[in-house]
Formats: sequence, C-alpha cells, structure tokens
Amino acid sequence: MVEFYRETGFKETEIGKVPKDWMVITLEKASLKIKTGPFGSQLKKSELTEGGIKVYTQENILRHNFSSGNLYISPEKFEKLKSMEVRPGDVLLTIRGSVGCSAVFPKNAEKGIIHTNLAYIRVKRELLLPEFLSALINECRIVKAQIINIASATTLGALYAKHIKQIKIPLPPSVNEQKRIVQILYSMDEAIRAVEASIDKYERLKKGLMQELLTKGIGHKEFKETEMGRIPKDWDIVKLGRVVKYEKGKNPSRLFDRYNQNLIPYLTAEYLRGLSPPKWCSPEDPRVVRVNGKDIIMIWDGSYSGYVFTGFEGALASTMVKIIPNREFDALFLYYVLDKKFPVLHGTTVGTGIPHVNKMVFENMLVPKPPLPEQQKIAKILRMVDEVIELKKKKREKLEKTKKAIMNLLLTGKVRVRA
Repeated sequence: MVEFYRETGFKETEIGKVPKDWMVITLEKASLKIKTGPFGSQLKKSELTEGGIKVYTQENILRHNFSSGNLYISPEKFEKLKSMEVRPGDVLLTIRGSVGCSAVFPKNAEKGIIHTNLAYIRVKRELLLPEFLSALINECRIVKAQIINIASATTLGALYAKHIKQIKIPLPPSVNEQKRIVQILYSMDEAIRAVEASIDKYERLKKGLMQELLTKGIGHKEFKETEMGRIPKDWDIVKLGRVVKYEKGKNPSRLFDRYNQNLIPYLTAEYLRGLSPPKWCSPEDPRVVRVNGKDIIMIWDGSYSGYVFTGFEGALASTMVKIIPNREFDALFLYYVLDKKFPVLHGTTVGTGIPHVNKMVFENMLVPKPPLPEQQKIAKILRMVDEVIELKKKKREKLEKTKKAIMNLLLTGKVRVRA
C-alpha cells in the first residue's frame, strides 16, 4: 500500500521551493548525452526510404506508440547518422512544433534514429530515472514553464541541445522515491487508458448501430431497392431541402469575455468542439439567432464544415446554421442522419478561401424517412449510447484532472511518498 505524507520542510531555490533534502540540477549534469535530430542537409526527404532503419518522429511521442510511422533510411545513411540512434531508456523530447512532450523509448522498439523535430536525453540512471524525467517534462509545471519560456525566446520557437542542457529539474534524493512516483503515475495512466478503451468500444457500437438502424430500421422483414440502397418497404426517401429550414447565425453587436446571469453563450465551432472557452452576448440583442437544446446546429463555414451538434443553448455564430425539420421528422433522428452524412457534406465543400457547405449538395441530399414513431425509437436507442459515452468522457476528464493535480504535488515534493 502506498503511504503518502505532506512535506513541511522546504528551501528556496532558483526554480521555487523544494523539499530540503531534494536537489535542483540541470539536465546537463543529470545526463550522459543530449542529442538533437538531424538538421538541414543532414537528412533530405529524398534519402527517406520505404524500408531499412526506422526514423522516429513526433507522432511516436504524442501517441506514445513506437510501432507507428513509415519513415526509414538506408543502412548506409544510418552509419552517417549513428550518433542520433535512440536506445531503450532514452527520454525523447519534442523540440519543434508541439514543443515539450516526452516519452521513454521502450525496450521492444525497433532500431532507429530520431527525426529533426526530436531530441534524446540519455540520463545517469544512478541519479535519475528516465521515467521520472519524462514525468517531469509532461506533468510538472515548473519544468514545463522553463521549456515554454526557452522555446518562445528562440526565433523558430524551437529547443536546441544547449537549451535543453540548461533546464533545471527538482530531484528527490532517492531513486526509490522516484520509482514510487513513477508507479503512481503508471497506475493513473492505466485507469485513464481503461476508460479510453471503454469509450472506443461504445463509439464502435454506436457506429455499427447507426449503420444498422438508419438503413434497416427496427424489426423489418420486407425491404425495397432505392437510389439510396436497400431500405424497409414502408420507408420513404426525401430531399433534405424539402423537409428542413435552415438559418445562418450572425455576429452579435457586442461580445463579453465574462459571464453574468443576463448573458447567453455565443456558440462558435471552436467552443462547440471544446477547443476554446465561451464568449457571451445579450439575448436581447436583435442580431442574435437563438438556439435551444433540441435544435440541430451545423458548422457551415470552416475546416469542419458539415459537422453537426445538438443539445446546446445560446446564440449562433456566423459560421453556423440552425436546421429546423418539419413535423414529419424527429429532430434527434435527423441529427443522427446528418451526423452519418458528414463525410459527404465535408467532402463536397466549396470556396477558394474558407470552405463552406455546398448549398446544392445539402438541399438535394437524399435522407431516409421512416414513420415518425420509428424515428423516435431509433433516436432514443442512439441517444442512450451517446449518454454512456458522455458519462465515460466526463470520467476520463475527472481522472486526468486528478492525475494532473496529484502529479504536480508529487513532482514538486509538496506531497511525498515513502520510498
């Protein structure tokens, strides 16, 4: 059983307060070697091959998957770049683009070198565990802040070997204590991975159910051939433009950064996709287009044109449309139909600058029309699966927040674990 205790004895250091028995050390002193990937003419695109010695890229770090990727170099080129060969236990660090992400190179990975956008840090294992350093880079605020500050001060927003050497890390006196912290991190990551696997399972289930229910319905035995393929005999096919009205959102007269009870959220594509916090506007603004939780919302302009949402209330952004079906359609059923049609709508966008949904394709798109009671049953089944997925995503989010909070306490020594 893991035994935690709150540290009470601290000392001031150049990176802030750390426990009195901890060190603050530069990566240069904690490492045997720090090496960045090939630059410029050292590795040209023309020298990459379909087989040979693997080249590890940022994708491997960001996905924590060292079997993915298809970049290789010849054995002859490898000999020239041998100093960039990565070994089991090396800490890999992203140094361009998504700067400051890390992973430990595993024992079972195939032989290879690092790409231009990576560096490896070969640590002194009697002093520092590779897994502990990787945790510091990924989870510790005081280490991440140094990486961001150093990268932002360079012309290209990149890290170089001389910069990596300067990074200071807090270091417990015992490798055993580092090991216990890493084990806690591993346990939390395992819990998160289990939830993610469950989410994947239910998303596959939903995809299969959508394919089945939106083409075969519930309990049908008689079918007919149509321009949409084989569908139940009592279903109809209609053009979307004949059964819906749609209204484009508008920019409000004024946007607010802070919420108060007199304001409503301004629904942008970024906010709906969870990529930005909301801005707010007045519901009394004559320019706003209001939506409620039952309305279908579609991204009309932008890189995700054709993507649909439901369950949101607020004012619609100018890049979105509100879709209102007639009485022959259940709104939630139509939402799932349009969700399934996303590849078509997205794949036929028009516009030389900002892409947008092709109005002709949208209005002439054929959609199935089961009897209204069956639409409602289908929508209810799919909504039940969505609700399970949403609950699991909230659980994942809670676990990730808990992990972040706990790891920051452990990695800065505010909470200790018995070695």
